[in-house]
Amino acid sequence: MTKSGKIKLLAAMSGGVDSSVAAALCVEAGYEVCGVTLRLKPEIPGSASYGNCGGLDDEASAAQAAEVIGIPHAVIDLRHDFTEFVLSPCWCEYSHARTPNPCALCNRFVKFGKILEYASSVGAAGMITGHYVKKIVLPDGQFALERGSDPVKDQTYFLFTLTRKDIAASFFPLGGMSKSDVREKAESMGIHAAKKPESQDACFSTPGECFAETLRKFFGASGGHGNFVDSSGKILGRHNGIHNFTIGQRKGLGVALGRPAYVSHIDEASGSVTLCVDESELLSNEAVVTGINYQIDGYESHEFECSVQIRYRSAPVKARVIPLGNSSVRVVFESPLRAVTPGQAAVFYNGNTVIGGGWMASPQ
Repeated sequence: MTKSGKIKLLAAMSGGVDSSVAAALCVEAGYEVCGVTLRLKPEIPGSASYGNCGGLDDEASAAQAAEVIGIPHAVIDLRHDFTEFVLSPCWCEYSHARTPNPCALCNRFVKFGKILEYASSVGAAGMITGHYVKKIVLPDGQFALERGSDPVKDQTYFLFTLTRKDIAASFFPLGGMSKSDVREKAESMGIHAAKKPESQDACFSTPGECFAETLRKFFGASGGHGNFVDSSGKILGRHNGIHNFTIGQRKGLGVALGRPAYVSHIDEASGSVTLCVDESELLSNEAVVTGINYQIDGYESHEFECSVQIRYRSAPVKARVIPLGNSSVRVVFESPLRAVTPGQAAVFYNGNTVIGGGWMASPQ
């Protein structure tokens, strides 16, 4: 509580329209708001600097929005933390034939973790974010995350890594809004980000190459060259690194088989990338999921049924979750799922409410 009697909050302002409007709504609701923008991207020659998350134009855009809203604004340099907690783990995953989820890592360890840490140090009660999710209170008093009203923009999938403490201290004013509502609000206020395009690319990449290849160059790592093979082991061609591929991938393979081919397996030890032409070979009935983070009490020690989502844009499917110990579970899908990808997130829901989630280790 400040001298004015208002609750002080920090607004995570990325420079986009969502975080700008989220900050404005909390000012209108009577909170004392201070905007903060995180400087995340280490500089590398040729890297993308504009038009995506963490671009060089973001600080200026956030500062303009803060001025319009009438709140102070500061920039926090977290480039070292971003490299340590996001970029380095992502490269480690790619180099071990897994496909990471940088947004989920960044949310937990940088955007929420560091801003909430900073908020505590300056006497703020919590933070505001522009994610399209709702915070609800369960009958037993626990806070939980619920899908946003706009099904196209719902971002709960990327927030399964948050702790219960993180959720309790976070404010999500856009949970009941649509993207068009948010843009309309921003335009009415004169916020320049109202017409800013959505971020589509990885936050750290070089034009013309994938996120994984940019990371390889940044860390000065070798590429892990190897062979394309079919399911019998027959060599089909050469590739320039296992980090460039993910399960289910079709485009950019550079191998002509006379019909569409898909990545069905990546072997770290041999460097081989297995291709298939029959998409049924991409189906899995279950998966082992590790590093489970439960956001709601009562699920840790017993089997339960839920819906599970294995990528941001995929539809949730019914599943049974079976504890294996050591923060791992076996997830049995009601119907086979395509391209279950090691390293990606599996998020569990009870209806629209997030139970928790973890990282897929191996499809079966």
